[in-house]
Amino acid sequence: MRSTQRKKRMEASKKLLLCAGIIFAISVAIGTIAAFLCVDVTFFAAVIAVTGGVFGSAIVSYEAKAKMENIVKIKMAIVKFRLAIGGYLTPEQIEQVEIDIQALEDAIDGKIDDTVTQAVNQDPEIPNF
Repeated sequence: MRSTQRKKRMEASKKLLLCAGIIFAISVAIGTIAAFLCVDVTFFAAVIAVTGGVFGSAIVSYEAKAKMENIVKIKMAIVKFRLAIGGYLTPEQIEQVEIDIQALEDAIDGKIDDTVTQAVNQDPEIPNF
């Protein structure tokens, strides 16, 4: 019997985050084993620093993406709310709701602008070896 529900695929951003985390964990594990075996760990120190930087960048990018998705969901909920309340309120109440919604949208737009500005102006940190 086949299930009527489809398996939800993992998003590409989550796959990237997972792969970066696995690579970082493997490099740390191998570097630790090499240190216990008294092997020269210079190479592993560089690999751990690089993979850690990539993993950190993946985390920051995923968080920014998730924030933007949540903002879009909130904006869609506002639109649905406006459609739902249209026939139940007096014109004065609708006007007050519109003022409140506009204030909320301005705050959300400010968050979007701040996130985009931060992403554009952020300098990548490149470790020096």
